[in-house]
Amino acid sequence: MRAPLAILLILASSSLCAIGPGQGLADATILSTDLYSQDLSHVFDLSKAKYPLKSSTTNGRIYGDGVPFQSKNFAAFGVEKLYLVKWITHNVAAFVFDKHKVIIQIIDGNGKVFLRSLFHDFNILTNLYCTGFEYNDLRNLVYIGCFGPATQSGPGKLLIATYDISLQDVTSELTLDQKDGFDIKNQLELRIVKAPQNSNEEVYLIAYDQGHGQQYSSRHNSQFRVFRNVAYRQLTYYYLGNIDAYDHDNSILYDIYTYQGTIITSGRVESDTQHITLAQCRLDNASRALVCGNIKETLVQEGNVSIHNESVLITVDLKTRRITAYQLQGEYKQIDWAANQIHLVTSADLIDTQDVWVSGLTYSQYGAAITWTTHKYAEEFGTTFVNWNLNYSHSQPGMFGFVWEKSFVYGDAQTGTAFLLRNVISELLVSQANLQDGDNQVTVTMSDKEGEQTSTATITLLDDLMKNVSWNTIADSQVTAG
Repeated sequence: MRAPLAILLILASSSLCAIGPGQGLADATILSTDLYSQDLSHVFDLSKAKYPLKSSTTNGRIYGDGVPFQSKNFAAFGVEKLYLVKWITHNVAAFVFDKHKVIIQIIDGNGKVFLRSLFHDFNILTNLYCTGFEYNDLRNLVYIGCFGPATQSGPGKLLIATYDISLQDVTSELTLDQKDGFDIKNQLELRIVKAPQNSNEEVYLIAYDQGHGQQYSSRHNSQFRVFRNVAYRQLTYYYLGNIDAYDHDNSILYDIYTYQGTIITSGRVESDTQHITLAQCRLDNASRALVCGNIKETLVQEGNVSIHNESVLITVDLKTRRITAYQLQGEYKQIDWAANQIHLVTSADLIDTQDVWVSGLTYSQYGAAITWTTHKYAEEFGTTFVNWNLNYSHSQPGMFGFVWEKSFVYGDAQTGTAFLLRNVISELLVSQANLQDGDNQVTVTMSDKEGEQTSTATITLLDDLMKNVSWNTIADSQVTAG
């Protein structure tokens, strides 16, 4: 197993004094199915600590310092080479092996445990690459997009599969012979969009070719495919569309995002190919076009600009080595739409290898993960892991992953093993197995070169939620303990 220590904690030593008291451990009452967790960077004041740190506990375990919280190997599914890792939604991710073998991995809501692994091999067509994933929250479905590159014998094929998480199976597969001149040059991406049509608002799935991040222009990716019946279970192909910019000439399309019911594209325009530019668009079925305008020029010349959860804009600037997050507010057309900076990492450790570009980025309030892709039909190259609070980033080639809440989830390309790493300095986790029924005293000690601090809490374990509730025949129930 590759040592993951470098991902989280390569911190400079401080010449100041030691660890101080912080918020302290919190008392709690838990059930046998609960997990008690405390971030030790809040329990203690580490602002003047001298690294490295050591920690111990009388109950439970302490994770952090680059030590994975959990791992899972997928060899039992008959897979070999890990190709890419994609976050799909909330607690669902995809691990793609051997280009077309897909494992849908369920993670618990707090990002602490690997749960079910759902496997499907999309080998119905030869030489397929599965790179596009989009979640349909109306039906608990995952759309999976796979493509075959064009060859001398003809255009590549396109496969859009519908995976039902509840049924744990593929319910439909839609295959297109791309004889209309459009095929995937870089990476197939999928995006669900809302589009007002006449008096109704309908939902569609767009399939497009993500632009090569190191190219400033392209003649190939100004088209996209539209699928309808997203609100139902039987997805159908609708039409091949074009980008129709009414106030600028589009040079290259990088990505498509959604914001407040509209569509936002990132790319470059002919009038200024030196900067990444955003545009606001609407899907017009009558003209079979993505009608775009209201461009916003960013300061990023080389890197990536993306929107997450329809609320946060992230810029990755290769020239300035800065990763910046902005809280979006109000309508897109407003001048201060992205003026509220909420996170900044300077002197970022980024990947600037030739022919490698940012293909994806996941965000949480605690950190981010930047995915880098190489031009071998979107085979992932590595990941940059970011911790906002520590102003820290680290790039790891050969590791493909994403961030979910306080966890980094990633796969090691060499071993095909998935890891779950907590994005904290140190975290105390206590389960029912570490406790006895009733009150338990838990003490944590953290030390550095200058000294140590301790904190103690009482964790009460109940085997029944109603155990400490007393009843009388006159009044309502009364909690007497816990």
